[in-house]
Amino acid sequence: MRSLRPVCMLALCSSALLGCDTTPKRTDLAAYDTFCSVCDDEFPIGLYHGVAEDPKEAGRYYAQLQRAGFNFVHLWEGQDIAAALKALKETGLRAVVHYPSNEMVRAQRDGPTVLGWYLDEEPSYLLSKDQSIKALARFEQRRAEIRAIDDKRPVFIIDGPHTAKVDKVWRQWAVAGDISAHFNYPVTVRKLHDKTPPQRVGATVALARELNESSKPMWFVVQAFGGHDRGWRMPTPAQYRSMVYSAIMQGARGVIVFAYDSFVLRDDGIVGVRPDPKARYANRTDYNNDGKPPHEASPAELEASRRLWDQVVAVNGELKILGPWLQAPADATLPIELETLKGRGRDVRYTFKIKGDRRLLIVQNTGTTEVTLRMSLVNSPLVLEPYIKSDDVSVKAVEAGAWQVQLGAYGVGVVNVVLGEGAKP
Repeated sequence: MRSLRPVCMLALCSSALLGCDTTPKRTDLAAYDTFCSVCDDEFPIGLYHGVAEDPKEAGRYYAQLQRAGFNFVHLWEGQDIAAALKALKETGLRAVVHYPSNEMVRAQRDGPTVLGWYLDEEPSYLLSKDQSIKALARFEQRRAEIRAIDDKRPVFIIDGPHTAKVDKVWRQWAVAGDISAHFNYPVTVRKLHDKTPPQRVGATVALARELNESSKPMWFVVQAFGGHDRGWRMPTPAQYRSMVYSAIMQGARGVIVFAYDSFVLRDDGIVGVRPDPKARYANRTDYNNDGKPPHEASPAELEASRRLWDQVVAVNGELKILGPWLQAPADATLPIELETLKGRGRDVRYTFKIKGDRRLLIVQNTGTTEVTLRMSLVNSPLVLEPYIKSDDVSVKAVEAGAWQVQLGAYGVGVVNVVLGEGAKP
């Protein structure tokens, strides 16, 4: 399933005879139709497992999530859904409801709180091929039943990442719902040599986009957890940010963060993100029926949870600022000249968004080594101004109309582009 690639150093690739690709890749995607997500210009940012440790404190809990930049939550099916929806309504957050009954759909169809109806999870992985195909038929029937009651909200599933083993059924599920949604958790205990985490994310999101031909929005579920015994490591803050932007660069129009640390996750042996994680939680029910006690987090795991939570909140803030831009089309005609001065240019992805006469550059290094680029606009001056500050990205003028962009490992730059006669460095 994995293949090793030869490493091409820039010093060895200066000759065209060697055939090494050091050219950054441009991702000029069409504008996507959006299924009334939260509002026209607000990027959907969800949190999986929206369950308050103390149901009596649900209002305070959801208000905290709203302040952290989330605009919807996935409601864990083991809680009192009606009570959770009431608390959400008071805070203004919205919800994705898992396995809704017809009564629940009828009760919520005219209200503002429910964002969508979520049915199957991981159908390509948890079922055999034959079972998955039968489940797809049941999903289509159930989706039709729900849409007959509520034709305003999307009905969808969340699948796992695409692999060769599940290729056929994964492709079928990827186009089945009103939203195409899947997760990809590539930060693992064992070292992966073929692709970096953001590159793996980009590959599966790109495939989902191609299968749906821009006909529906895509949401990506990003890894924000670790569990050594289960085979995962907690992503670093830089890895997390890069995975989010990698999904966006390939067409994701919403993200769901998996997941908020709670007694539910600990019973499954993993530690999520949280501003105040605990070594252990009071509720010790064996929800997954594996006969094992919940995982007790180490001091290092607690620190990693807090640190990544801070990054999740920071990225949420960026996505809120970028919301209108992320729904805007790409400018595929801008005649940019891009030269790799240092590093693996082939690890760089970039796109220009356009709104009226304004443009925004999103440029990303999906690799683990620093990359330096020289950028200039053909027959016209330009100025690059940081739109969102980032410590791992720098831009500076090197001559009239030419700029140098330096990206650290997993660095993502969001840069305002000024074109024309007034653009003087």
